[in-house]
Amino acid sequence: DIPPDGLEPYRYAVTGSPDVRAAVLSVQAAEEELGYCRIIAPQDGYITSFDLHPGDSVPPASPLFRIESLDEMIAEISIDEVDIGKIAVGDAASITSDSLVGRSLDGNVISIAPVVERIGNLRAAVVKVSINREGLPLRAGASCLVKIEVTGDVSETVIPVTAFFSHTGTLWVYRIEDTVNDEGLPANVLRKTEIELGRSSMDEVVVLTGLSTGDRVVTGNLSPLRDGLEVRLAGDDEES
Repeated sequence: DIPPDGLEPYRYAVTGSPDVRAAVLSVQAAEEELGYCRIIAPQDGYITSFDLHPGDSVPPASPLFRIESLDEMIAEISIDEVDIGKIAVGDAASITSDSLVGRSLDGNVISIAPVVERIGNLRAAVVKVSINREGLPLRAGASCLVKIEVTGDVSETVIPVTAFFSHTGTLWVYRIEDTVNDEGLPANVLRKTEIELGRSSMDEVVVLTGLSTGDRVVTGNLSPLRDGLEVRLAGDDEES
């Protein structure tokens, strides 16, 4: 039926014209191209970094923005190569952060990097620790302090920083050796012993090689001492 306005034949003529059909095809092609431009995140989360602006040109395979899931929080820490062998995946950890004053959260080691890299002045491996956030408003990117409960063998040989000295590019200590002197009497003799050091603090250092747990060493002013010197201890359990 022809509508009362009598314009239907003209509508057919307009929609069937080559120009209109070309325009419709152009719109369909544009909508299809627009579909290809949609970026779908592989997981739910929050956009925490976005530095693009309208009209910016982005090279292929370049990151556009950063999406983070705040439901599962992970702490990334650097463990010195001296200590990395003492921890294992699954070890319990406690986490504190300046963003959560007065609170300590539980966590577990979930991965240990297989490669030791130079990080600042350290040679360390990156360790990831999952955090049980307990519903608290943790902030992505916040600094934190992680203490790992080591379950393996943690025995170390530790000496004061005043117990070793450097000579010709090598580190040494004076180890106290129990022996017998020329008169056949028990004596304590100094043995100059080469050592290799690991991690250190303001007061102590870990000895990697050269000493064993239980060895006694001299501390204090070491310059007057020499290898083979017989010394007298101030007490049975005191160092001279």
